[in-house]
Amino acid sequence: MISINKRQFLSRMFKEYYVRGLNDGSIKPPRKIENREFAFIFWNSPGMHRHVKLTKITELTNVLKNDTFQHVYLSGAYYRYPDGMSMNQKEWMGMDFLIDIDADHFMTSCKMKHDSWLCKACGREGKGPAPEKCKCGGKSFEEVNWICDECLDESKKEVIKFIDIFLSDFNISLDDISIHFSGNRGYHIIINSEEFYKINQLERREFVDYLTGIGLNLRSNGILKIGDSITGPTRESLGWGKYIYNGVVELINKCENGSLNDLNIRSDTKEKIINNKESILNELKLSRPKIKSVSANIWLKIINHVIDNIALRIDVPVSIDLHRLIRFVNSLHGKTGFKVQKIDIDELKEYDPFNEAIAFSKDIKIEVNMKECPEFRIGDKIFGPYDQSQRIELPLPAAVFAMSRNVADLI
Repeated sequence: MISINKRQFLSRMFKEYYVRGLNDGSIKPPRKIENREFAFIFWNSPGMHRHVKLTKITELTNVLKNDTFQHVYLSGAYYRYPDGMSMNQKEWMGMDFLIDIDADHFMTSCKMKHDSWLCKACGREGKGPAPEKCKCGGKSFEEVNWICDECLDESKKEVIKFIDIFLSDFNISLDDISIHFSGNRGYHIIINSEEFYKINQLERREFVDYLTGIGLNLRSNGILKIGDSITGPTRESLGWGKYIYNGVVELINKCENGSLNDLNIRSDTKEKIINNKESILNELKLSRPKIKSVSANIWLKIINHVIDNIALRIDVPVSIDLHRLIRFVNSLHGKTGFKVQKIDIDELKEYDPFNEAIAFSKDIKIEVNMKECPEFRIGDKIFGPYDQSQRIELPLPAAVFAMSRNVADLI
């Protein structure tokens, strides 16, 4: 729980940011503002305040200048009556397609360094993600989920994968896509296209299944098991068949460099694949490749491994929920003090959230009392790791980050 004086300080900093952004024009109204539901979490009161309708920029300006918000949201959906108190009363008109890619979806090595958990039943502690059940039988945990370059880079790779691999399968223009840094642990992809505007929950689920490879039919993608051998995939395949083919070719090409190490296969089988690398690659060039030097079960393991690597790792409920709220662009994330920021697709690969999403001046210094926490980066400087009750002076964006994460107290 964030202390009162710390809340007051953060509240004031956030409010100054919104006033500044509204005055300089960096905070703009969303498209079709009159059809969007707004929602707010305040610094000075618990719970979410929903069902807010704002019809023009002056109303949005008045709200952001006069109140103190920890989080600001708006609906991904468009409603005839956004201030209706129930979803039926709102009258759903359509919705953008939302994809949420979060660091929680990846088991990166950094989690064992900076994430931790505490069993509420027995007090047992551990590093990394919390287990499903503690040794004492407890299932309730206090968790610390941190962010660093490694986990956010992994999230970014998944966004790039969507653009590079899946975009060509659908009638989507790059102009219809917005990519936002979430302000914390990942990225949001928003598809604003007539192709998706009216589709229902089931149709959204089918699209998600395609992106994530759920229920993928190998036969319909040109992969058949005949006796103890597999026919396919082929380089003429489309969609997933094409992705599987390209992934298998890449894996075999790199088999001498350790690409088979993540497969649960025996060392003599790996050696056999390496020794037959050229013949396998030549076979894959045929119109109906039939791999004879590798058993059907091993080849299926290779194919399934490739599918796992290609499949998008996303927060499925976000994409299929017809009433999902998303973070308002250029609002501040209340757990970091970072901006929710739109990113140009051409600049995505070089985008650095620890630098570009900073909302406050690094020239201002704030004295804080640090609690125990892992290291973190703000701009080009690394801070920490810190021990309990360490009194230090931090640049304002680092102090806001630490206080928002509740690992620092205002002095």
